[in-house]
Amino acid sequence: MNSKEFGSDFDFLINEDFLLKNSNDSCFNNSKISLFFSGRAALFHLIKNGIKNNNWQRVYLPSFYCHEVTNYIECLNVTIEYYDFNPFIDSEDKQIQIEDSERNIIINVSFFGMVKLNLKHLKKAVIIDDYTHDLLRIKGSSAHYCFGSLRKELPIPVGGFCYSPRNLKLPIEYSNAFSEVVAVQKLTAMYLKSLFLNNKISEKELYRSLFANAEEIFENQNTNVGLPEVAKAILFKLDLEKIIFQKRKNFSSALEIINSIPQVFQSKQKNSNSEFGLVLLCDNEKQKQGLRTYLIENAIFPATLWPNQFLDVDINTEKRMLFVHLDYRYNEQESINIAIKIKCFFENE
Repeated sequence: MNSKEFGSDFDFLINEDFLLKNSNDSCFNNSKISLFFSGRAALFHLIKNGIKNNNWQRVYLPSFYCHEVTNYIECLNVTIEYYDFNPFIDSEDKQIQIEDSERNIIINVSFFGMVKLNLKHLKKAVIIDDYTHDLLRIKGSSAHYCFGSLRKELPIPVGGFCYSPRNLKLPIEYSNAFSEVVAVQKLTAMYLKSLFLNNKISEKELYRSLFANAEEIFENQNTNVGLPEVAKAILFKLDLEKIIFQKRKNFSSALEIINSIPQVFQSKQKNSNSEFGLVLLCDNEKQKQGLRTYLIENAIFPATLWPNQFLDVDINTEKRMLFVHLDYRYNEQESINIAIKIKCFFENE
C-alpha cells in the first residue's frame, strides 16, 4: 500500500511509461539548447553573454515575478527595471512603456502557460521568453531567446535551459564538482521520497531536510554553472511529450468539475487548456489559508507563488494565490478527486 500524497517535490521517477528508450530522442539532447544548473543560472549567463557581445544595458522584468531570479542576476553590469504587469489583472495586450532599443532586454513570462504579454509592437528590443511554465511550447517562440527552469515540470534534481529560436549565439555551459554534489543530494531526496511513498521508510524528515538544504544552495554562486552530468543523464531519458500529455489529461478532467468556481483562474482565461497546474485565486488571505489547511489535511500540498512581491497589487495577489499540482504522478481519477475536494471547500466555506 502506498502512502499517497499530492504535490510538493518530485520523487524519483521509475514509471517506464514516461521514459524514452533512446536518449538521443530527447528534445533537450540538442546542440542548439544550452543546459544549466537552474533557470536563473541560464538567464544569468544569457544576459552576461549579451552584455559582453551585444552591449546590453537594461533588463526589464515583470513586477509580478519570482524575485529570487531577480536577486540572482542583480550583480551583473546591467540596469534592472520593472514593467507593471500582473497576469491576474492585466490583459495580454497591455501596452507597457519601454524604449524600443536593441540595448534593452525584456523578460516576457508565459504565466502558467495561459497569459503572455503581446510584445509584437517592439521591433528592436531583445525579447527573452520565460517558458518555465510552458516547456512544450518552446519551439513555437518567436523571441530572440528562451530560457526556463526544468525542475518545475520535470522530475530532475536540478536544471535550466536557454535556447534561441533565431539561432543566435548561446552561452557556453560547464559544470563543477560542487554542482554535481548538490544534484546528487537532491536526487537522494527524490529517491528517499519514493521509498516513503512506497512504505519502505516511515520518516519524512529524511528527505524533507535534504530538499530544503539543497534549495538554499541554489543561491550559491558555485551553482551558477552548466547542468551536472547526473541530472543530464536523467533529463535525456524523460519523455517530455508523454509527461505533459498526462498533465493535460489530468487538468482537463479536473477542470470539468470546478470550472464554474470563481476562484479558479483558468475559468476566466481564453487559453485555459494549460497543463502546468491548477491556479486558485482566493477572495482574501483568510480564505487562502483555510483552503491551504484543508488541502494539507487531505494530503494535497499546494504551493504559493511567489513570495516577496513589492507592488501593492502584486502583494495582494501573493496573499490570495495557491497552486495545485496535477502532474504525471497522478491519474485522471485522482485529479478528479482533488477537484472534488476543492469544490467541496468552496461550496461549504
